[in-house]
Amino acid sequence: MTPAFSAGRLPLWQHPIRYKRRITDVDSLNGVYYAPRTMIINPGDAVPGFPGMVIMDLDSIDSGVSLAYSIQAEGSLDNSNPTKTLSRSEARSIGANFETITEHKVSWQTARKACTGVASTDIITPTDGPHGCANGQRICFLSLTGGAGLTAQGLTTIAVIYYLINITSTTFQVSLTAGGSAVNFTSDISAGYFMSADFFPGTPHPLWPTMYLSEVRATDNMTPWRTAECSYVGKMWDKPYHRTITVAGQQISSTDKIVLSGVADADSSPHFWTATLPEIVITDVYVDISALPTGRIPSSYSEGGTPPSPPSVRSLSIGSDNDDDLSYQWPNQWSLVGTNHIESISSGINLTIYAQVYQYKWPQLLK
Repeated sequence: MTPAFSAGRLPLWQHPIRYKRRITDVDSLNGVYYAPRTMIINPGDAVPGFPGMVIMDLDSIDSGVSLAYSIQAEGSLDNSNPTKTLSRSEARSIGANFETITEHKVSWQTARKACTGVASTDIITPTDGPHGCANGQRICFLSLTGGAGLTAQGLTTIAVIYYLINITSTTFQVSLTAGGSAVNFTSDISAGYFMSADFFPGTPHPLWPTMYLSEVRATDNMTPWRTAECSYVGKMWDKPYHRTITVAGQQISSTDKIVLSGVADADSSPHFWTATLPEIVITDVYVDISALPTGRIPSSYSEGGTPPSPPSVRSLSIGSDNDDDLSYQWPNQWSLVGTNHIESISSGINLTIYAQVYQYKWPQLLK
């Protein structure tokens, strides 16, 4: 029996509603929804009562009193916004390199959306139709004209993540924390674009705060649904540093002829004395979220130039009591001689691979 509608009556579904839940693909929904004739539903809208489902096909019958909408929808029956993760892969290592996460998603929120905003109310209005977002969803601003107090991404600035609050079907406010108070922007937004943070490069992974979205590849079949491959790069856990030790030749010589005596099979004729001392170099490679530690270059032993857990170095004795025969090395013993940048994710993110180079020199050498 077709329900009759009168003023004040609520829309309702005609049962049965058919659901299909999938692990590796989008969910589906088929059903008939009755609504007052004043309520207009369009393909691409969220399904009434199912914010994660997007209407793909829509047939309507006008009874003169109500509209009967035959709805075929796809999306996520479990999520509060129409994005579903289909698969995930991780690459972790103990090596001195970034780690990666790759996620395959389907969503109707991969693209930017235009918006305006009113400073007196801190309310933002998407201008491209229903936004389909949910309270608590993370977004970023791609660009803003006006909106003082809000931060959009720039050439040297990674976009700030905002959380949606106080959502209506056509408006929302933003907060810096989930469920927090609305950000007060002090000038109207005359034009701007926002995007879901799930598809905005430079944003951290919602579960791994030091894994950053580095690339998004999105494809579609000319429907609101797009398949997106999201690649994250960063550091999942703290990593031990990686060390290499090299010993190179450091040659010294005397300007005066000397004679070696008391040494078996030694050449007793006068000759210039030449010796090669080892010059020890340690290179420690780090993956770190701190800014490059460039303030300690150069650094002598007394100023903290010793590497962490330095290897034992055999002592060297030079048989001369005359200071005039000795040349003093500076910086001597362990010294930090360089900090070398290897790779960064972005100039706006303090997540780098860098090398600290330490050198050991004996404090005294023969002239």
